[in-house]
Amino acid sequence: MEFSTMSEIDPAFIQAPEYRPKLKVIKTDELPVIDLSNDKKEVVLEIGEACKTWGFFQVSNHGVPLELLSRIKKTSKEFFDLPLEEKKLVKRDEVNPLGYHDSEHTKNVRDWKELFDFLAKDPSFVPTSDEPDDTQLRTIRNQWPAHPPEFRDVCEQYAREVEKLAYKMLELICLSLGLPGDRLHSCFKDQFSFVRVNHYPACPFPELALGAGRHKDASALTVLAQDEVGGLEVRRKYDGAWISVKPVPDAFIINLGDATQVWSNDRYESAEHRVVVNSEKERFSIPFFFNPAHYVMLKPLEELVNEQNPARLEHSAVNLTESIQQGGGMPVPAGSVAPSLLATGKGFTAKGMQVLELVGKETMDLLITLKLKRMLKMLDKKELESLFEKEELESLSNHYALLFNRRKAKLSSELKSSYDGKLKQVHQMFSLSTKVDKGKNVKTGTGKW
Repeated sequence: MEFSTMSEIDPAFIQAPEYRPKLKVIKTDELPVIDLSNDKKEVVLEIGEACKTWGFFQVSNHGVPLELLSRIKKTSKEFFDLPLEEKKLVKRDEVNPLGYHDSEHTKNVRDWKELFDFLAKDPSFVPTSDEPDDTQLRTIRNQWPAHPPEFRDVCEQYAREVEKLAYKMLELICLSLGLPGDRLHSCFKDQFSFVRVNHYPACPFPELALGAGRHKDASALTVLAQDEVGGLEVRRKYDGAWISVKPVPDAFIINLGDATQVWSNDRYESAEHRVVVNSEKERFSIPFFFNPAHYVMLKPLEELVNEQNPARLEHSAVNLTESIQQGGGMPVPAGSVAPSLLATGKGFTAKGMQVLELVGKETMDLLITLKLKRMLKMLDKKELESLFEKEELESLSNHYALLFNRRKAKLSSELKSSYDGKLKQVHQMFSLSTKVDKGKNVKTGTGKW
């Protein structure tokens, strides 16, 4: 669509009142700017502190040629200045999830932007579906516009240079956690990283819409170039305030993604962020989403787990293709429906993990798919009585049954029998009853832990 011709705002863009931007934003110099040319030990300490406090920081003297940074900003503007009909010649579709797109949604609200996505590694290979048992892969390839003629070459050069910076940042983050610098390199052997070129047109309704709604990135980390206009905001941890990220000339913004939060066992957090728009100037930004291979299982690193710091079991072992759908994520192939990483993992406790260990990994995969984490969390009688009423438990049980039957229909006869037996064990261990005490409280059965 042509953003510039819109005289009335499409309701699809309107944020709910509680999420609308405040035009008077908090501007601060708190967000760290780290000079990578300084002493390495000093840099590692600064990065560790920035990761703990913000999950966001900026880096200067990063090694990416500034001339290349200027070129990609210039050619990106030339592409987005093309007529809509020409941009749509490389439009994302059900077959190819890469290329031009002007209907991005974050949390079901349309973003005020248009974008162009391309893979850092072309071609790349991804699962044909999000089913745990599906081992078949499909090939996806970049598609490129004919104009501007140098667009492809500049983008490919840029991706190679920023990938080097991403590896450097991954090494420094690992060192800040007390790990070897190359601890996570093997996770990126078949990486599924990609670059997104964002164009945020001037918006006549900046008090109603957002360039990108609030979200966290599913990547290991994101390397972002932005222009001088600004608009990126990060949520400050200690008070939840939205803080404007001041553009620093020739610097890159680094933000941690969900994968690093899981690997670090919550020592570092993936930071929530959003993009505000303005009524006077267009804005460009270019994030590089540094993603591990699709088959990498995400769980806390063993070196960061001990008696004093037990594994945060809300992070179940989930692979990247189950985590990438929500905000800041990659263009998922059509037909794939996957929750965000942290939403997928919420709710596992030690009791829940005991169940999973007893019934095996196959059932663990199934329970993840069926989103039963909350039920596992609520195995304690007092929690059940305080948090569930009869109707809520029945609703959860019905939802579980519906999802399981859909899943079961796709399995072979042998797997169906296997899952049936293991799920009986799960039911026996739950020992849940929907009998209601005085019309309110749900009681558990006689199961003991």
